[in-house]
Amino acid sequence: MNTDLPRIWAIPVLKMWANGPFVRKIDFHLRDNSVANQAAASQKFLYPDGQPLPPELVPDYIFFKYFDLTEAYRAKSPDWFGSTGAMNAISERFRDLLLSRFDLGANELFEVPLYEFDRVTPRPGRWYILHIRQTKDTLVAEQSTGLEPNGRKSGFWTYAPGEAQLAVHASAAAGADLWIDLHMLGAIFVSDRLKVALTSPGLRAPGIPFRPCTVVA
Repeated sequence: MNTDLPRIWAIPVLKMWANGPFVRKIDFHLRDNSVANQAAASQKFLYPDGQPLPPELVPDYIFFKYFDLTEAYRAKSPDWFGSTGAMNAISERFRDLLLSRFDLGANELFEVPLYEFDRVTPRPGRWYILHIRQTKDTLVAEQSTGLEPNGRKSGFWTYAPGEAQLAVHASAAAGADLWIDLHMLGAIFVSDRLKVALTSPGLRAPGIPFRPCTVVA
């Protein structure tokens, strides 16, 4: 085992969204909040394609979905959480940390207010939509397990049922600390230093299923 190789972590997106602690009872609103735009935004959030988020799909606010949520619940939104429609949202604290200590690359941040159920009363704090669109050539499919073709075309993969072990190029650790690989549908990749920050006592990001990757020199 080469201990000089960097550590890289994969997050299986569907497992993350199936994990109760990560997903909050929060929804998003678009300026043109049509069913078609809601569906298009959710698709972009869940399976980003490396492109900027179109202006019409950028939420203008987020809000608590139910009127009877306790104050204790509403007051403890984590620093990174998911909402209805597969949207990633982060706190001002995590945003400041990303901008000051990490390489954000092409990933996008959009500030949004968080409202109570009435969609009028603002909650304290500043919140941001995190759209992960930084791409890298990461996956070494022939040395990975638990994958299957995703049906687009040859060389594109997704998770098969069960557990997977992704193999990745060591060179992917360079540059941005948070990214996707367009050849691997349904995975987010993070650097080791960002994973350490997200699992430290200073940040609350519960329910993120980090999986260590096999790193290939």
